[in-house]
Formats: sequence, structure tokens, C-alpha cells
Amino acid sequence: MSVPRLKVPRCTMPRLVVPTTSTTVYADPRWRRTSRALRRQRPVCERCRNDLATEVHHKVPIDQAPELAFVLDNLMSVCTACHKSIHRKPCAAP
Repeated sequence: MSVPRLKVPRCTMPRLVVPTTSTTVYADPRWRRTSRALRRQRPVCERCRNDLATEVHHKVPIDQAPELAFVLDNLMSVCTACHKSIHRKPCAAP
């Protein structure tokens, strides 16, 4: 004879989401202005020099140096493909 399983209701409490430094930077209106201005100044991808720059990359990550989040010397205008390849993690060796 099997024992019936009890249905346990899911918790209805909302999850606590702690904002990280990077999420607060990207929500800041200064980021939109800085990103837009940088892409206007440097419209071609600074990495491949072929495509139109559609994104902005932080050379030093925001989590490591939040004070450099809006500093133009810490930013690169890059295309989407280059931005993805910059953030792609290397494969682990077998």
C-alpha cells in the first residue's frame, strides 16, 4: 500500500531581489546619456573595426570598480558580436 503524497503549496511570498551595483548603474539615467554619447563619438566597433557599435563595454567591470562606471576611459563602444565574445567564458580543459 502506497502512502499518498501531500501537495505542499508554493510559498506566495515574493522573492527578495537585492539590486547589484551593475543593475543600479544600468537603471541610472546617466548611463543612458553616457552610453549614447560614447556611441556617437565612436560609432565603429573599437575591437573589430568592421561593424557599427551598438553596445558599450566596461573594461574594468562595474562590480570591481563602481566609481569607474561612467568614466569614458573605462568604456569601449563595440558591436554585439564582439561584446558577446568578450564576455564568453573559456572552455574548461578536459
